[in-house]
Formats: sequence, structure tokens, C-alpha cells
Amino acid sequence: MGELLKGNSVIAGVAYKDKSTNHNKSTNHFINIVGMGFESTNGGLKNYFSYYDNANDKGKNLLDLST
Repeated sequence: MGELLKGNSVIAGVAYKDKSTNHNKSTNHFINIVGMGFESTNGGLKNYFSYYDNANDKGKNLLDLST
């Protein structure tokens, strides 16, 4: 999160399907995280991330990166 707080984007490897096609089986997709923020909920603060998914051309959210 340090780079995002400095205003820099971060490329992250993620898995959005159960079966990975990579040899190490840890990621099968990459996204560019460009920002983050916080929202107030009944349980306290929840952070969220803004990202670009270059493989997503249908306008669908493939990943839920909320924590």
C-alpha cells in the first residue's frame, strides 16, 4: 500500500479462477491497481482498491479486492 499512498500504481498477480494455468499455480491474471480509499461501515473502516483490468472488455467486475 505504500506505493499507492505515494501515488504510484501497482501491478498485482491474482487468481480469479479455480484452475491456474501457470506452472507455480499462484496467479493466472494481472491487474493494475491505481488507487485505494476507505469507507466507513458499521464495523469500522473498510478499504477498497481501484484497478484496471486489461482483459475485461465486457464491463464485468471479475475480482473482488475488498478486504
